[in-house]
Amino acid sequence: MKEAENCLIENFGFISSKSDHSLFIQHTSSSMILILVYVDDIIITGSNLKKIAALIKALDLKFALKNLGNLHYFLGIEVHHTKEGLHLSQAKYVRDLLCRAQMQDAKPAPTPMTSGLKFFAFDGDPVDNPQL
Repeated sequence: MKEAENCLIENFGFISSKSDHSLFIQHTSSSMILILVYVDDIIITGSNLKKIAALIKALDLKFALKNLGNLHYFLGIEVHHTKEGLHLSQAKYVRDLLCRAQMQDAKPAPTPMTSGLKFFAFDGDPVDNPQL
């Protein structure tokens, strides 16, 4: 990961997030690109698809990437793309945990969190420094 981190910072102008050292941010006046690195898996997203494609091509020359396309599953989180946005779920992860613990037939209990809760980009109070 150190080699990838140094490459992103030195060659592509990314900065490492202070709150998550596996998150790298490149922010310009016209776009933002975010890269999340976990061992040998990375997620790249942002506001400019052309810049993202160019970055992936450049990184592929250095690291021989395997592009798996749109994000569907990462670290136990299922990602479903809908017209309203993204739906994140850990249902498969929980089912797998229940199977490992031989509890797949256990009765479910209600969750204390409100179901169907929707989050929007402009909800809540802005943070002092969004670059963190």
